Amino acid sequence: MFRGRAVSQHATSSTLEYRNPGPPQVPKTSTSWRVLVVENNPEDMEALAAWLRRHGHQVEVAATGDAALQAYQRSDILLLDLELPDVDGLEVSLHPVPE
Repeated sequence: MFRGRAVSQHATSSTLEYRNPGPPQVPKTSTSWRVLVVENNPEDMEALAAWLRRHGHQVEVAATGDAALQAYQRSDILLLDLELPDVDGLEVSLHPVPE
């Protein structure tokens, strides 16, 4: 499906030109979270991080459970893959949070 808009309203169907409007603009919200994304698949990690940034959140990424354990205290929320290569995601989630 093509998403775009016609450049000219007077063009015939054979001469219509389309311009890609780019990604949709998302209004900024008053709540911005510091989000830690823990995902060992680089494509998934970057896609999720880009989406979160576009919605106004601060994002830090980690590809391993060990890196997540080092970084989670700087985050408001943690999005965690349960199948990590070094430390199981469930083990990361059970780590005590300091008060």
